[in-house]
Amino acid sequence: MRITLDHLRRYAVARSLFKPTTLGRAINKLGFVQADPIRAPARVAFVSIVLAGFAAQPAPALTGNELGLIINEADPLSVRIGEYYARMRQIPAQNILRIRITHWGATLSAEEFAVLKADIDARTPTTVQAYALTWVTPDRVECMSITSAFAFGFDRAYCAEGCAATRLSPYFDSNSRQPYNELKLRPAMSIAATTVENARAHL
Repeated sequence: MRITLDHLRRYAVARSLFKPTTLGRAINKLGFVQADPIRAPARVAFVSIVLAGFAAQPAPALTGNELGLIINEADPLSVRIGEYYARMRQIPAQNILRIRITHWGATLSAEEFAVLKADIDARTPTTVQAYALTWVTPDRVECMSITSAFAFGFDRAYCAEGCAATRLSPYFDSNSRQPYNELKLRPAMSIAATTVENARAHL
C-alpha cells in the first residue's frame, strides 16, 4: 500500500493525542494547562483553550500596556493568579478588567456572555491588543471556547461538530503585531491552574 500524507496525519493523531476531554479533566490529569502565545508565539501549547490562528512566525512579546487581564472577582483563585500575573508582566491598572461570573458550570449561555462581552469591550483601553483570562471554568460559551468568544464575539460560524472546518480566523497566518488596531479582534489566552503555585511555576 502506498503511504500518503493523509495516512501519516491520521497515524500521528491516533497515537500522540489523548482522547477529547473537558478542560477541568485535562487540568486534573496534567496539574496545569497554560498556553501563552503572547509571550512566546512560536511555542503555542497544543491545548485548545488558546485561540487558533496566531502568526506562524515568531514575534516580539506584547508589552504589559498592550495586554488586557480579565479577572473573575467571584473566584478567589482567579484573583490571586491575576494579581500575580499583573505584577509579573507589569500590566497597568487600567488594563486589569474585573468581572463577576457567579455561574460555576463549565458553559455560559450566549445571552450571559453577551452582557460580559459588552462590559469588557466598553472598558478595554484601545492600546490593548490581546486578553489573558485567569480562571478554569466556565471555559465555554455554548459551542465556542470562551477564549475564542472573547476574541471574535459569540458566533456559531466558529462552531463545528467533529473535525468539520469552521470560519477561518482573520488572524490566521498574519504577521500583525497589533491585531486589534489592524483586524479589530483581540486574541485571548487562558491561564488555567488549580493552585497559585502551579500557575507561578509555569508563568
